[in-house]
Amino acid sequence: MTKYAEIGKLTNKFLSGKIQKLTMDYQDSNHLKVSVLYADPYDYFYDYDLEINPEDKAYNFIGHQSKSPLFKLNLEREQNFEKAVFEYLYSH
Repeated sequence: MTKYAEIGKLTNKFLSGKIQKLTMDYQDSNHLKVSVLYADPYDYFYDYDLEINPEDKAYNFIGHQSKSPLFKLNLEREQNFEKAVFEYLYSH
């Protein structure tokens, strides 16, 4: 869907990855959970999750991790990515 193609560009810019899946679920009327599944150049897959509150104009980090059948690795937060995704979604 071209409407959200910009999130793919943001994923590449800030996380150096290619977006594989984008999921947005409303937890309630004030909380939108955004989940980005992306792959790095070596085909490792990562999940980045954040929550957006449009009423408060705020976003919260939920998690950034790599999962495989053998391990789960928690990764650092990338606040510039979160801010860019929030600003994009809030403006559209």
